[in-house]
Amino acid sequence: MGLVIGGLGGIGLLLAPALPGTAGFLVLLAFAFWLVSSGEPVPFEFAAPNPTLDQSAPPETQPDRIEDPLWASIPSGRFRMGSDENDSEKPVHEVAISAFQCLRTPVTRQLYLQIMGQDPGWPLGEADLRPVNRVSWFDAVKFCNRWSEVLALSPCYLCDGNNVRWDYQADGIRLLTEAEWEYACRAGSTTKWCFGDDETQLQEFAWFNQNSDNKPQPVAAKRANEFGLFDLHGNVWEWCWDWYGTYDDQGQADPVGAATGSGRVLRGGAFNFEPGILRSAGRGWFDPEVGYWNYGFRCARGPRRQR
Repeated sequence: MGLVIGGLGGIGLLLAPALPGTAGFLVLLAFAFWLVSSGEPVPFEFAAPNPTLDQSAPPETQPDRIEDPLWASIPSGRFRMGSDENDSEKPVHEVAISAFQCLRTPVTRQLYLQIMGQDPGWPLGEADLRPVNRVSWFDAVKFCNRWSEVLALSPCYLCDGNNVRWDYQADGIRLLTEAEWEYACRAGSTTKWCFGDDETQLQEFAWFNQNSDNKPQPVAAKRANEFGLFDLHGNVWEWCWDWYGTYDDQGQADPVGAATGSGRVLRGGAFNFEPGILRSAGRGWFDPEVGYWNYGFRCARGPRRQR
């Protein structure tokens, strides 16, 4: 498969807005894709947060800033990132995350086709609501920049060949950082998966090797987590912004990963992996130029950052 897998990790409690039923959400999702393809800009506004790790008061949640079924508003907060189950997930460390917007599902083949004009996805056939796959990290970056342009936003990524730099002041579409991904997946929990430690419940939340028929499945067909996000466990691995590297044991605010590396982070596991790989803290990484049949991605937006 080519994927380098590091560790696995956990999660437990909850906090977030309720989400419409799956059937209703899929209708909204299809309608949102139509709006995107129309080229009409979607308004976004973000405050400039400055998270710290020495706050004694509970983190404030940020209200929704977008009326759009594609996006969920993730509140600012702090969490314990990593786990003791695998060396690549150690040490467990405290991270503060600023409020941001997160795509409720992985980018679908239909959306990728509308933005990029092609559908690289497998299995072959008409583009649909399965997550786009067979995309490299560079493909994901290009998609983010192109979608930003469609929405009349400032692209986040400055690309010079294979050298990609993140413009932290841009207001466009981007990939999640690895820390944002785990925070969003955990949704306040501290257990192995977003719903708890009972592996038998995974069927309700994820597509994996025991129920997927060995292929990607339509997004949002399983239950969402407490932040209203679907398919974080399984279906396709999701590219993150970060170079893979070892964790620092010091507390951090909005970390963006190692400065350099040979592999970009992949998170969440996929349709052909076993439950333990799908844990919230599980880590994978691979060559950013390679796109396998179980690699996809999810998008985020905001906040502008001071770096």
